[in-house]
Amino acid sequence: MSLDPRTILLCGALLYLCLPVTSYLALRQAKDTKTTVSLWSAAGLIAGVGMILTSYRGDLPLLISRELANILIFIAISMGGLILRRQYRPRLNFKKASAVILCAIAITLLLNAIEFELGRMLWVRFVLAMPCFFLVKEAWQCAHYENAPTLRMVAATHTLLGITFAYQFWVNITGTPVAPIDNNPAAMATAITGIATSIANHMGFSGFIFSKVTRARQALNQQSSTLSLQEDVLKRLVQKDDLSAL
Repeated sequence: MSLDPRTILLCGALLYLCLPVTSYLALRQAKDTKTTVSLWSAAGLIAGVGMILTSYRGDLPLLISRELANILIFIAISMGGLILRRQYRPRLNFKKASAVILCAIAITLLLNAIEFELGRMLWVRFVLAMPCFFLVKEAWQCAHYENAPTLRMVAATHTLLGITFAYQFWVNITGTPVAPIDNNPAAMATAITGIATSIANHMGFSGFIFSKVTRARQALNQQSSTLSLQEDVLKRLVQKDDLSAL
């Protein structure tokens, strides 16, 4: 099996399918972060399915291997950004976020329906690059507010992924169509960055959740120690009052 974008995409898809399951199984015990871990793992699985469909472009109908695959990857990256945003902004406007996502999906399907190929290719690259940079912003913000330096790995790899999508956008403008499975530098760079992103997502997010749970336990232990100390002080005061009464 030669090292081409299709093979690299399949390897990245397997990582996206396996690593989220590993993260979920390892981190699901913490009740406070179980929902966050579940959503992040679901986003990884969605991205993995999208990459598998992309790798079979040419063997599957374009509606599945192109439109559906791009929509799934777009949803997965957008979910990642929204999950991180929710960590430091609990009141997230899900209606607004959902409206933006549905609008992007509708435009993608519309451009495919009217067979405006150049517009479709440019729009897809744009709509994949934007959530990447959105996730980068949220990862940096979350790393700052939550004191989670491991999330900077997530930001760094998604920066590279966004740049590769932007590069494909530029290449398409110049008149050279680029498909994800084409054996060219643009497609190869995106596929390799996809593998790096899957690993960074797993390591960065797992490190963030682990540190968050550790801090919560330390705070709980400190609170318990403080309560125990207060109980000891109250007992001593009661004992002194009893002795004074005698």
